[in-house]
Amino acid sequence: MIVVFFADFVDLTDDVGLGGAFCVWLSSEKRMWLNGRLLGATWDVEELLEKKAQIEEQDLLKFGYRVGDAAAIGK
Repeated sequence: MIVVFFADFVDLTDDVGLGGAFCVWLSSEKRMWLNGRLLGATWDVEELLEKKAQIEEQDLLKFGYRVGDAAAIGK
């Protein structure tokens, strides 16, 4: 019988304070444009801020289903 451990495939070397620091950054000022979006604590926040316009315009970082043509909704 082959036993495979989850830890053999996952690199768990991030500092435990990373999640807390990311939460502090998120809550340090209003970032309403991030509401409802999937984020990762390991992401570069400066790069995330640089891509703010693109994220909002293209409605990125959201998980869900879309049915039909989004452009036809307003017609």
